[in-house]
Amino acid sequence: MVWPLLLLPFAAFPLRNLPRRYRYPGSVPLPQQQHRQPPVSNQNAWLLNQIEGYDTSSTRQANVAGADLGIGFEFKGEFFLLFGDTFGVGSNFSVDTGARLDWRSNTLARTKISRHKKQLHLVADEWNYDTDNKTRARQLLHAAHVFPDPVQPNARPTEVTVIPTAAWADHKTVYVWYMSVRHFDGDAWTCNNASVATAQASHGHHSHGHNNPLATSEFTKHDDINWQPDPYNLNLPLMFAVVNWKGMGHRTPKHLSECPVDPTSIYLMATPCGRTGPASLLKVPSDQLLNKAEYLYFGGVDHFGVPRWHRDAGSAKPVLPSFVGELSVMWVPSVRRWVALYTAPDRHPVTRACGIVARISTCLWSGWSEERLVLANGTDSDIAYGGFTHPALHDDSTDDLLYFTASLHFRYNTYLAAVDLKKVFHEELA
Repeated sequence: MVWPLLLLPFAAFPLRNLPRRYRYPGSVPLPQQQHRQPPVSNQNAWLLNQIEGYDTSSTRQANVAGADLGIGFEFKGEFFLLFGDTFGVGSNFSVDTGARLDWRSNTLARTKISRHKKQLHLVADEWNYDTDNKTRARQLLHAAHVFPDPVQPNARPTEVTVIPTAAWADHKTVYVWYMSVRHFDGDAWTCNNASVATAQASHGHHSHGHNNPLATSEFTKHDDINWQPDPYNLNLPLMFAVVNWKGMGHRTPKHLSECPVDPTSIYLMATPCGRTGPASLLKVPSDQLLNKAEYLYFGGVDHFGVPRWHRDAGSAKPVLPSFVGELSVMWVPSVRRWVALYTAPDRHPVTRACGIVARISTCLWSGWSEERLVLANGTDSDIAYGGFTHPALHDDSTDDLLYFTASLHFRYNTYLAAVDLKKVFHEELA
């Protein structure tokens, strides 16, 4: 073990990216953050602005110095972002006594979206707070923060953290898919299970003026619906991603001509825990999201090309090959394609790229293009991961750019980024 490396700031190393030997720091100070400009453009994408961080008033009040992911959803006319492990400022981290630097496994912020000279700008505007404490952003979903014993990892029940992976909302309820993480080991993670949590609008808060409909909402875990890992089938889905399009839940995507989807269903893609497995496809009626028996798994097509759907997760057929992590999928009308963004680890056998990559297809369950690099590692000497997009960030009629959130490992902040899909996929879209 290289002891001097343990003195590096803990918040600069999100747990999911740590090598095994650096995952148990004893007591590491978190420094005060200074204002930092977004890095310059790299490869095919541009980082436009930092979304959260201690240099903005709303996140300073919420004691958010660093957070990752930024998974978007709309609710009552507002656009929200879910963040993963979130850290505050001014104290130390101790494995023995728990998180003392205000470590929250997950947080939520209402955002403010604006445009300047046709360029999108996105920032965290107001956080979900405890009802009796508006000086910090609340952890939405409880996490035990119990680490494995370094000598005997299986000696005790552990839950390092609880991370949201997807979200969707109807007019009444917000649904959040999440995973309970037992152990991080590079890109191969071990999960206890995956499940769904829900929330309704805060009492007395409505979506008009500057009011936040989720300002003090409580999120409830539904432990009766969960997905368990299976040592005999390492491809079972545990990390869910909502397949987004404008009007999902009640109308089909605009300009979709091939492989029609059911407008009353929510489609999801899902991977095993970590970044090394393939992605499978699911669908569930939009009014049955808390009924696991109604989740159907894509099991291939018949001789007419019609998809087969099964209730058994073990029958799922991959639609994207292995080495998919932190997945996001959306229909983009301007290019008339489904777009999948995800993290590709550096040991990927094709691209050898660690960073955010993309594929496109006219069909959810077949015909996906080869990977194309979107945002590579090396952006401002940092490591890029995530890549979450949403229809609220896209103008169907005028935008040639696809906007998405991206996290940087060493800075440990989340950024708004953009990529020109017609440039990246010029051959496929010619």
